[in-house]
Amino acid sequence: MAPSATTGAVIDDAEQFFSEYRRTGGQRAYSILCEVLTAFFEYTMPAYITGDCEYRVAGPDGAEVMIEDRDDAMLKFAAHYCDGDCEEALRIFYAVDSVHAYT
Repeated sequence: MAPSATTGAVIDDAEQFFSEYRRTGGQRAYSILCEVLTAFFEYTMPAYITGDCEYRVAGPDGAEVMIEDRDDAMLKFAAHYCDGDCEEALRIFYAVDSVHAYT
């Protein structure tokens, strides 16, 4: 998944996100985390930043995924990009939130 115009500028801070992610026990390689961060922002940014509900994103297989609210965004992100590991999804969330207030 390539960065969109919405997420491109935020990914510029990937080194800071990676540092925070590793500090909290994250094990992914930098290049993998960058890919996952792009998906994280695509899945969660409308609900967390703009307050949008009921929007669609492209899933990992290219199929359209319906997002209904913040919780749904995080659960579907965890399911699709963290093998269902909500702890890993929260680790990514907190890495982002510690660099830029995300909520």
